[in-house]
Amino acid sequence: MRNHAPRESRGLTGLEVLGVAIRAEAEAHRFYTQALKGVQNPLLREKLSRLAAEEKRHRQILEERYRKSSGEEFPPIPRTGGVEGKGRMPKDLSPEKVLKVAIQKEQETARFYQREAQRSKDMSGRFMLEYLADFERNHERSLQAELKALTRFPDWFSVKDPMVMLVGP
Repeated sequence: MRNHAPRESRGLTGLEVLGVAIRAEAEAHRFYTQALKGVQNPLLREKLSRLAAEEKRHRQILEERYRKSSGEEFPPIPRTGGVEGKGRMPKDLSPEKVLKVAIQKEQETARFYQREAQRSKDMSGRFMLEYLADFERNHERSLQAELKALTRFPDWFSVKDPMVMLVGP
């Protein structure tokens, strides 16, 4: 990762925070959408699909906030500072690696939102950022639960119809 010390020493403006957050949420949506392509298990696919939809909704919330705050349609999205975004999904990752990458990125995003909420002088901006930080932490917890299930029952995620796994003697 690049060193962002000069940018962070002055902090980001409220509109810059929104720009970074919009970029991060758009990248998160792409990440989960791409991850879906390599996952066979319907339960994990459903979870990734839901996460993609939530990240898309977060972006819409942030874009609306930006329009109300600035009167402009598209935010200036700084290339430095803030969260790096969830990025592109490399092809052929195992479900375990998908989950680990997603957990790491959700943690980074939650920390960014929480840090910017603490810096915010605007109460409604602070509330919005804390709300988003909570959502990202919930995403992390949900992904952690999936990872725990995967490590306990590795075959579960390779089965196309996991309901078969529930039928026993």
